[in-house]
Amino acid sequence: PPAPDGRGYRSFLGEALKHLPQPKLLHGVGAPIGGMCSPPDGHAMALSGDIAELRPEFVSEHLSFTRFRPRLDGPPVSAGFMLPPVQSGVGVSLAAANIRRHRAALGGIPLAVETPVSYLPPAPGEWPDGTFVAAVVETADCGILLDLHNVLCNARNGRQSVAAFCDALPLERVWELHLAGGESEGGFHLDAHVGLAEPELMEIAAALVPRLPHLRAIIFEIMPERVADVGLAAIGGQLGRMKDLWNIRAHDEQYVNTAHTRPSTEPRLDDPEAWEMLLGCAIAGLPHRLAMDDATAAWWRSTTPALDLYRMLVGEGRASAVM
Repeated sequence: PPAPDGRGYRSFLGEALKHLPQPKLLHGVGAPIGGMCSPPDGHAMALSGDIAELRPEFVSEHLSFTRFRPRLDGPPVSAGFMLPPVQSGVGVSLAAANIRRHRAALGGIPLAVETPVSYLPPAPGEWPDGTFVAAVVETADCGILLDLHNVLCNARNGRQSVAAFCDALPLERVWELHLAGGESEGGFHLDAHVGLAEPELMEIAAALVPRLPHLRAIIFEIMPERVADVGLAAIGGQLGRMKDLWNIRAHDEQYVNTAHTRPSTEPRLDDPEAWEMLLGCAIAGLPHRLAMDDATAAWWRSTTPALDLYRMLVGEGRASAVM
């Protein structure tokens, strides 16, 4: 959380958890590495303190952005929700540079990036989801936190299929796998962490886990307030099925992907700063002026349902923070 004086962050994780004997992983949510804006002051220092006390094998962060500049000459503000970065060669270079800086600020600990969820329709000319993630992690030489439920959400919401996404990845870089349950809202399948992983997701995981030679953890995500509704017995069954997955993981390099082709085209909207301003201002209800060609303008009109969803999610997040 932010410190009381408004500057930087402080963390209680190290003190609360360092006595526990289990291996630990640290997953960040405060400094996603897909955007133009630097992390908040003090975030890396607080996280470095947790790393020193908990000694995780690696840390992870989101391939998204949450801060943007409504004006190019103004200070960054929070969008209130994690938003998808621009998926292009420029976006790859930006994310890879951010990963290197974040890793250095944390003392060089290995870093994995989480595969993002996007409720937007694919933009004209943008790189496919899996190709973009693969290019980022190979350029930055980092690991992958493969959130399979995020990938399933993307597929159900009209983006790349799960199979095509996974086939595009360097699977030897997948260190961690996330599973979760979702729900429907306004015609979208949401990454809501509200229940058990559905059978389709478990089947996808069962086919994929034997192809992951360096998998170190499988994580089930559920919101605390949903635990009572689902029940501990059902969650125990979920964890048992995940142990079965763990037992079929790969133990050699048989399934390593070696060749990944980058697209020869780039999206029409390829400036990360303009992309972030456009999305951030639209969701925050702020004015923006950005010239678009006909194809980009048509795509932007098609994003209206997704932008409405993001505004709803931001509002729910703010309301829960107040509570």
